[in-house]
Amino acid sequence: MSTVLGLDVGASAIKAVLMEDTFKGPRIRQFYHFPYPGMSRPEAILAFFSEQTIVAERLVVSLKGYEGSVRIVDFPFNDLKKVRSVLPFELESEFADGVDSRDFRFHPILTDLRKAESERFQFLSIGVKKTLVAEFVDEFKQAGFRPMTVDYDAYANFNCFHQSDQKPEEGLSLLIDIGARSTGINIVTPKELLYTRSVFFAGNDFTQAVSETLNLDFMASEEIKREYGLKSSETNSKIDQCLSECVDYLVREIRLTLGSFYSLHGNQDIQRVYLFGGGSTLKGLSEHLSRVLGIPVEEGNPVRALNLDNVAPQSPLLFSVAIGLAMRGLGKGELKHNFLDRAFVLDAFNQKRLLRHTLALFCGLLLWVMTSALEWGMSWWQLDGLRQQYQDETAAILKAQQGAYKDLNSLQLKIRERKKLLEKFAVAEKSSLWVIDFLAANLGGMDVVFEEMVLENQDNGTSLLLRGTVPGGADLGNFEKLLERVPGQLGRTRVNSGTDAQTGRYMFEERLEFRERR
Repeated sequence: MSTVLGLDVGASAIKAVLMEDTFKGPRIRQFYHFPYPGMSRPEAILAFFSEQTIVAERLVVSLKGYEGSVRIVDFPFNDLKKVRSVLPFELESEFADGVDSRDFRFHPILTDLRKAESERFQFLSIGVKKTLVAEFVDEFKQAGFRPMTVDYDAYANFNCFHQSDQKPEEGLSLLIDIGARSTGINIVTPKELLYTRSVFFAGNDFTQAVSETLNLDFMASEEIKREYGLKSSETNSKIDQCLSECVDYLVREIRLTLGSFYSLHGNQDIQRVYLFGGGSTLKGLSEHLSRVLGIPVEEGNPVRALNLDNVAPQSPLLFSVAIGLAMRGLGKGELKHNFLDRAFVLDAFNQKRLLRHTLALFCGLLLWVMTSALEWGMSWWQLDGLRQQYQDETAAILKAQQGAYKDLNSLQLKIRERKKLLEKFAVAEKSSLWVIDFLAANLGGMDVVFEEMVLENQDNGTSLLLRGTVPGGADLGNFEKLLERVPGQLGRTRVNSGTDAQTGRYMFEERLEFRERR
């Protein structure tokens, strides 16, 4: 099966998952967690691929939330091609350096709430500088890898949440992705990412607050923060106070994000908050946020509904973006944006998939040919059996009627003539087949040979002329009595009679008159 590496370059660590598309659904083959303290991003990427042996047909990466500019725009139309051409001009006044240096990706939002065609259509747009994307891609090329897709972490987080059965069936939810350097605040429905905002306040700020309060170095403060956490009840502890102040600051940013969204769409209830990212693993954070916000808060479960070969080396919350990126590489997920100007249609992933589909098609074609050949062989065998049976039966008739026919060809000619006659009767406007059916059902043991049947249709009736032979005079009398019993006839006339000089059989020629076809 084809494999995809979803890679999330965080501020302090690289998180990645190797995912395979199997018949039972997406399967995570391997988790990767690579801290890089003291390294630059290019150095970290190079070191990651140098230390790992990864075989993947496709690489999908993402930009951070603070690397994009988010806007909500509305238009009186929803044609995507038209929106794509008009969007840069609509946003030109929003950027001091202009829009020529930026790439924009957008998707419609609030589609479930739109009721009338006359309403304006809203779109969530994210613009990213082209140079930033180019520099990011070059960093991977220097490591010997070429990304197939450059996604956006808010999109990836939503795709990860969307594939999970953890999402509610309706209503608005908040996805809060607390990283090391920034926090992504995403407002979503079960089907749409409605709004996203990135704030420069995250896990490192919690650690820095502990460091300044206790006058410790960063690493020691990180350990204390993780071990101590947020207490469920208020205390006079310096750690509790500084961490509570950090949470309060984060809550203000959340409410500011909601206020921006409400200003555009009106006040709406948030049903639940889901936490993702390494910063959300802080003990007691979900309970503290729930008390302050007055909304149920729970930790997300990125690996829910996924098949796993290995357990994540860290909390699964760290891998939500990486999982969303891998899902995107497999062609799954609701949001399928790509900030690369040129997509690689026939990369190794598609080549392997094309080869697999071609092999499956070849096997299917081979199976069809074999099945067709077997069916043809069975049909030929049955036809040959029927042909042999026909020859045996005609030979038996020829033997029983010695003297009536010169050879087998003459008998077969007579059979074909009778067949054509029956076919003619079957399609005639007034058919005599019902008379033949009556005679066949009542002849019993009489050896009657019909040599000719002539059907004549007139406007006021139908006549049927029967010519044939019977073995003797008694049989002729019995046959004439049977003809008298044919229902629906108006009269019967003996046209001719006599004896066949060659066979000695009595000949008959009888005409039956009918008013109409029954």
